[in-house]
Amino acid sequence: MSMPIACHFNALSVDQQKKYKDLRNQLKAIVIETKELPNGYSFTYPNEDIVLEHIMDFVILERICCPFLEFKLNINTKDDVLLTLSGHSETIKSFLKIEFEL
Repeated sequence: MSMPIACHFNALSVDQQKKYKDLRNQLKAIVIETKELPNGYSFTYPNEDIVLEHIMDFVILERICCPFLEFKLNINTKDDVLLTLSGHSETIKSFLKIEFEL
């Protein structure tokens, strides 16, 4: 049985919702590049400790409200950080495009 593709933002507490919105705005402001993939999107960020902390906090919250997403984080000390959000359905890509205003 496949998991429904719907954000359950109310699964987050009020404090988590505020933190999520803040993190999302911070990450949106510093994204270096966004790439469209067949089943999602990848986002390139500066390889800085505070950015990694924000990405990890974001992923922790995002997986609560959107458990159908798959997350991949590529970290190389010499390169930027790559966060990929994807899934097993073309609908997920459409969802991400709308949800993240891509």
